[in-house]
Amino acid sequence: MATFSQIWIQQVADEVQLELNRLFALPGVPVPGSALDQLGLKDGAKIVRDYLAYNEAGCAFHHLLYMITEPNVCLSLENYRTLSRAGKALGIASDEWAKVRVAKG
Repeated sequence: MATFSQIWIQQVADEVQLELNRLFALPGVPVPGSALDQLGLKDGAKIVRDYLAYNEAGCAFHHLLYMITEPNVCLSLENYRTLSRAGKALGIASDEWAKVRVAKG
């Protein structure tokens, strides 16, 4: 049975993946060498699910952070709060997700 932190991580990963998919669908994206031209982004939510399936929530959380920070994705306030809850539940220091951008308004 999934823990709350696993559910929260997956929720945010699915939302981030939707945004990444939108970016990947733009003409000419990814530009070679750009922040989007990295391994583990196009299939990021799957990688997160795989970590969670093996009860590696910490690894899943850190891969999710990579999915957010590498291409500089901006989270909704709701997703940021969910990410924060997951991090706190896992005992991860808040400075790990302090660099995550949050949408204004």
